[in-house]
Amino acid sequence: MNEVSIGQVVERIEAALARLDKAIPETVEQRARDARLRTTVEHALGELDELLAKPAARDQR
Repeated sequence: MNEVSIGQVVERIEAALARLDKAIPETVEQRARDARLRTTVEHALGELDELLAKPAARDQR
């Protein structure tokens, strides 16, 4: 059986926690960027809908 010392287990856990600490801020920043991008795209699509609706309103006159 492959026995691992408690010290090695602690080192592995600490290394994993360090990787998580690094990844979490990147994930938070990425989510914030994604939310801003989503808002920008939704706004642009809304403007496009308005522009496309204007000629249709003129054609109905």
